[in-house]
Amino acid sequence: MNIQKLFKKELFICGIISIIIGGIAFYIGWGFSSTFSIDAQKPNYSVLDIFLNNEKVSLLIIIGVFSLGLIDIALLIYNFFIFGASIHFYADEFGIKNMLLKILPHGIVEIPSIFLASAFGFLLLYQLVKKNSNFRWKDFIFQGVEIMVITGILNFIAAFIEGTVSMNL
Repeated sequence: MNIQKLFKKELFICGIISIIIGGIAFYIGWGFSSTFSIDAQKPNYSVLDIFLNNEKVSLLIIIGVFSLGLIDIALLIYNFFIFGASIHFYADEFGIKNMLLKILPHGIVEIPSIFLASAFGFLLLYQLVKKNSNFRWKDFIFQGVEIMVITGILNFIAAFIEGTVSMNL
């Protein structure tokens, strides 16, 4: 079997696991939104500030592969719990239309970037559980570098949209 096809299939499965964990955390955060105090003032972050924050999270998630996904689980739960609570708060405070206008333009790029990074973060654990005899560290590291580059590009695009479009809506 071709190693690239194998990794893509396994990365897809790990991506589904990431989406499920993020979705559950989002839903719980949504439910707990009334228990938090959220600052509704318009933040003043530069594109670089936003990019560096998103990139830091993505890199932590990717490096989390060496924790066998434990860091990834913690970061997914934390970030999507906060995201769910924030979305619910902003939808209640400013209306669903305004909330969607602020989130969708950059969220369409940023959220898949997080899920791609976390899919890789679960890949080593997946390889160990499946006892993959085709596993090669060289291919694994190469794929990690590819994902770092892809998520970096996606994070830059999302930061640019957030800093220039979303924050001005």
